[in-house]
Amino acid sequence: MLYCRTLTICVAAAMLGGCGGSQPPVGAPGAISESPAITRRVQRPALSLAPGSSTDGTFPATRLVPVNGTLYGTTNHGGAYCDKKHTLFAGCGTVFSITTSGTETVLHSFGKGSDGSGPSSMIGVDGVLYGTTLGGGVYGKGVVFSITTGGDEHVLYSFRKKPDANYPGGLTNVHGTLYGTSGGGTYNLGTVFSVTKSGVEQVVHSFGQGCGASCGGGSFPQGRLLEVAGQLYGTTGEGGAANEGVVFSMGETGATEALYSFSFGQNGQSVGANGGLIDVDGVLYGTTAAGGTFSEGTIFSVTTSGIGQVLHNFSGDCKRRIDGALPLAPLIDVNGTLYGTTDEGGNPLNCYYYEGTGTVFTVTPSGKVKVVHSFGKGTSAYDGSSPETALTKVHGTLYGTTFEGGPCGWGTVFSITLTGTENVLHSFC
Repeated sequence: MLYCRTLTICVAAAMLGGCGGSQPPVGAPGAISESPAITRRVQRPALSLAPGSSTDGTFPATRLVPVNGTLYGTTNHGGAYCDKKHTLFAGCGTVFSITTSGTETVLHSFGKGSDGSGPSSMIGVDGVLYGTTLGGGVYGKGVVFSITTGGDEHVLYSFRKKPDANYPGGLTNVHGTLYGTSGGGTYNLGTVFSVTKSGVEQVVHSFGQGCGASCGGGSFPQGRLLEVAGQLYGTTGEGGAANEGVVFSMGETGATEALYSFSFGQNGQSVGANGGLIDVDGVLYGTTAAGGTFSEGTIFSVTTSGIGQVLHNFSGDCKRRIDGALPLAPLIDVNGTLYGTTDEGGNPLNCYYYEGTGTVFTVTPSGKVKVVHSFGKGTSAYDGSSPETALTKVHGTLYGTTFEGGPCGWGTVFSITLTGTENVLHSFC
């Protein structure tokens, strides 16, 4: 592993000594349990420069947000206030805009004062962007921020140590109030929190009451929450019947219920970066970044009453991994067909050097998977490698980012048609 993968995976690596700098506690959103499937086997070309030496931003890490035909995103590293000495949690990252024709502009560089560092999510609400950072802020525990499409950034809330939420993950807009998942909380096993647009924060639920990390109701929530008919649905990385995570529901009072338990060797483990669920006709769909038959992740569905099934097991070894491996992002629904990405797998150049650098795939609600694009064109993966965020659909074309690849190895923004014709719009350098 050259540098920490996404910010959420870096959290896990930091806990295992893989990254320097401040280390969020076990239970930061998206923290990944140590397992064979998460160990990176891919050898990738060396980067031409150290990350952080680019004001353009490096390593794009969140789903692109469309606002009036322009896309907005974030990078983990880089920006005007980041240099080689900085870590992910000490003044790095950007918010950028990019047109569908590929004109990219940095709107904000994190790290000047207490505005946060290491952006981990972003959504659009009524033409304004709202996001979170895993580091920075007044107390170094992350922030919720707003930013206009013109680049005017404002910190809405700086997280503190427990019992407050800290190291926040993705946001969801519910009737004008922002909800998210995080580490921290009363038992230091994670929370669901809310923040108003004026910056009033509240811990709605602290995971782990009376039962510790193996709590049957789940612990260490991760990914973005999903609102369906007044209920919030999400996933946890631990807890449940096998202590491998759950799909949970939460009502207005903050009471949660575990609907479905994951098991690593059977139906997958609820681990991933920027993960979450989607709703298709009342059924929830998602991915796990580990577990399943080959320990390379799964696609699953679960009803709101808790009846779940595995739709697809991603394959296990190099020759078998053409369907992809390690899906880290939520699916999206495009006219009844689900589209997703995998961090690894696909059609490798050869089994010794590459085990594939990721895919875009489709899956039907019944579980039939088809790869529409394999990343890794050429030994430097100029078309990008390791897509780790969900795709965004704008006027019949899909847009996404790769965490690595491109001429400098620092990631790309790409477009791809529904049939798989891919084009790199911007390479971060």
